[in-house]
Amino acid sequence: MTIEVVGDGCIKCKDLRIRVQQAVYELNLPAKVTSVMDLEQLTHLKALSLPQLVIDGTIFSARGLLSVAEIKAVLQRVEAQNAGPLLKQRS
Repeated sequence: MTIEVVGDGCIKCKDLRIRVQQAVYELNLPAKVTSVMDLEQLTHLKALSLPQLVIDGTIFSARGLLSVAEIKAVLQRVEAQNAGPLLKQRS
């Protein structure tokens, strides 16, 4: 799982990255968390509002700060979707 915090380096962007890292740690996920601050990449991602939470290339939040609990819920939903049939076999 690749997680990008898209922003310009503002305090909200930094806060979102910290919250994402905390959620990943608490869920013990094998995820890579990066910050995207390059203007060219921001344009490519069509980042109209910052910060944005992008997971595996899909924008999951463009409304600002999410709580750690909200981020965990999103990550768990993505993880379940990525697991697909394997998750169903375990049930």
